[in-house]
Amino acid sequence: MTALEAKPTGTEILKRVVDARGVLLRAEHLVATGASPTAVVLTFDVARILLSANPDANDPGAGNGLAIVLLENPDDSPSGCVDAGEEEPWWRLLGAPLTRVDASDRSAEPSEGGPAEARSVSLQFGTDAENARVVSVASRGGVLRIELEHFAN
Repeated sequence: MTALEAKPTGTEILKRVVDARGVLLRAEHLVATGASPTAVVLTFDVARILLSANPDANDPGAGNGLAIVLLENPDDSPSGCVDAGEEEPWWRLLGAPLTRVDASDRSAEPSEGGPAEARSVSLQFGTDAENARVVSVASRGGVLRIELEHFAN
C-alpha cells in the first residue's frame, strides 16, 4: 500500500485514497443492536478503512464523533462484520473510484489523544462527468446513518 505509507489520521486517510484513485472493492458493516450499523469497513484496492460511530455517543461529554481508522491487516476488522455489498448504497458503488471527500461538523476540540473528529463525511464515487454518487456517513446516537445523497449535476 505505497499510496498510504505515512500514517494519516481521520479524513486524511480518505483523502489519500482519493489521491490514489482508490477503487471500492468491498463494503462490510457491523450491526451491534437494531438495524443501523455501528461500523463500516470499506476495502479499496489501496487500503482498508474502518468508519465507526463513537461508542459513547449517548454520553453528552463524548459527542457524536465519527472515527476513521486505517486497517493495516485483515485481523484488525471488528468481529461480526458482514458483507454489505448487496445492500444500499454499497452495491451501486462497488468498482467505482473514490474521487472526493468532504468532512463536516468537526468538533471544536480534538478527541483524547487524537485530532478533532468529524461528525459526518461525504464520499463521492466517480467523477461529475461519470454520474457521480455521493454517500453521506454520519455518526448519530452511537450508530452510523448512511445515505445516498441525490445531487443534480
